[in-house]
Amino acid sequence: MRNYAKVSAKFWVGATGKQLRSDSGAQLVALYLMTCPNSEMTGVFHCPLYYIAHETGLGLEGASKGLQRLIQEGFCSFDDNTETVFVHQMARYQIADELQHSDKQVKGVQKAFATIAKGPFRQAFFDRYKTAFHLEIIRLPEGPSKPPASQEQEQEQFQDHLQEKEHEQGNGAAQPLSPPEILIESKKPTTARQEISLPAYLAECKQSGVNAIPDTDPVFAYAESIGLGSEFLSLHWLEFKNRYSLPDAKKYKDWRVVFGKSVRGNWCKVWYANADGLYSLTTTGLQARTLQKKSAAGTALPAQH
Repeated sequence: MRNYAKVSAKFWVGATGKQLRSDSGAQLVALYLMTCPNSEMTGVFHCPLYYIAHETGLGLEGASKGLQRLIQEGFCSFDDNTETVFVHQMARYQIADELQHSDKQVKGVQKAFATIAKGPFRQAFFDRYKTAFHLEIIRLPEGPSKPPASQEQEQEQFQDHLQEKEHEQGNGAAQPLSPPEILIESKKPTTARQEISLPAYLAECKQSGVNAIPDTDPVFAYAESIGLGSEFLSLHWLEFKNRYSLPDAKKYKDWRVVFGKSVRGNWCKVWYANADGLYSLTTTGLQARTLQKKSAAGTALPAQH
């Protein structure tokens, strides 16, 4: 989470700011994207629409309209599949218009660029800022007679390369490298978590003394933003748990993410929305409510504190 962000006073008098004067919702979304807790200095970061809706108070419809207006004005791009936003000029304001090759910030920007996940905005960021920030793509040598390096080894080599570059810059020996036009991904180490069953995940949480779905999980913000009451969430959790506790149920790596997706997609069909946007229980939901009354108190979704 970022502690602070820079917002230029020119935002209000620049070309985009002038275009947004008649759209206060879009103005609010623009300011949110530049200052929200999830934002990164690169301007590329994970930002689901319901985050915007909840934290700006605009609701899903208002947040969606504001975001679409910003996209039309060229302020940002948004990828629905990964729920990732790219605020095009954000790096200029958070970092600089451009950096000298010897500037210590170059290393920080390079590291930040390396953390951008594979997707439509990684290449876009590189193309836009490769010259201004002297971005490089680290190519690791691979000999035909050598086995492929592990992700951990490649990351160590990557870090060694950065350290060598920093040492060269300190001695005044650094030579600018022309970055390639085509982005070649370098592997990053990830902590590979095996797919596990929901009962196994719940057992892990119990052993660790943590809630299966913590109070800070985005699913609560999403539910609030669409007016979905806590009872519906609790019943959905009960049905979700029953469904995925069966012997032949699917296994997943991150059950919190899966639960959030299940709520957004109403996988368990516990509720339906009427024409007024109000929610009512389906037959499945009513059955879940009856079962909940007969179940032990610990089966319900942990309440927010």
